[in-house]
Amino acid sequence: MDIRLARSLIATLGDDRCIFGYSGRFPDEHSPRLIELGESIHCSCGGPPSSKGRLGYVMVEAYQNMVRHQARIEQAASHRTHSLFMLRCQGPGHVLETRNPVTRAQQPPLEARLAALRGKDTSELKELFLEGIQRVRPPGMRGAGLGLIEMVRRADANPTWSFDRLNESHVLFNLSLEVGGRDPGKVKDQRLPGLMWANEMACCYAGVWGDGIKLALIALVREEQPARNGDTAGAAELASRVADALFAMVAPGGSLVMIFHGGEHPALVLGGVVDPGLLNGFMADMQDSGVRVAHGPGLTEGSVLAVAHIPW
Repeated sequence: MDIRLARSLIATLGDDRCIFGYSGRFPDEHSPRLIELGESIHCSCGGPPSSKGRLGYVMVEAYQNMVRHQARIEQAASHRTHSLFMLRCQGPGHVLETRNPVTRAQQPPLEARLAALRGKDTSELKELFLEGIQRVRPPGMRGAGLGLIEMVRRADANPTWSFDRLNESHVLFNLSLEVGGRDPGKVKDQRLPGLMWANEMACCYAGVWGDGIKLALIALVREEQPARNGDTAGAAELASRVADALFAMVAPGGSLVMIFHGGEHPALVLGGVVDPGLLNGFMADMQDSGVRVAHGPGLTEGSVLAVAHIPW
């Protein structure tokens, strides 16, 4: 199953630089990790240093928008009602998509705020933001819509959104943002949501790799769910060691895959298409660590996909 999932994620990645999906508990504590992840992805994808913090900022504002507005639907009939945060990196540009249930009462003000921002240039959005900061509000009230204004200002195109009916009292709020521009000829790949929901993945990643990406992802997993044996730090250290060993076996510029299943049966899986000549040594190194290693065909003839199932 781990190999099948890793292979499906690599196939979904296609010729993009990376994909990231999250559908877990949505705690506030993930915000710093998303900033770190966004900055690391931006650098790994060759983005200009001058805009290093922009992707992370848009990511965390979109995430916080979900945390503030999402409605919990008890005993949901399907995974379609679950919140989902997705990032796809298409060369120099990034496409960010969020989906989360909101109440029908929340729909009109959300739609009105977004419609008011459509068509505004960066200077107009900045002026709206400054006006919002200066506006007097009752003590304890947050500045309504300020994060949304800044999120749209730092993105590179008008946001797109829609609302899909879920039941009599809830709708699914879909929001899409672009940061850094994208290839207009590319068609959005819609396989990731179904893949995540069908396999109950709390978090997944596939694509370019580096220490910053590794540390941010492992820190997010640590925050998402403590290790079952109580040694979360030890599990994270083992995961870091496995990731380094796997990355040393992939071709230059190669991709790695991370999958985390949360809930009652947590599991962390790391994988990649590796040099077959190095596989036996990797399996021997993992023998006494408690890590289960499996391997099988990659996506192309003669390639080998190795996955490591790490106790969590």
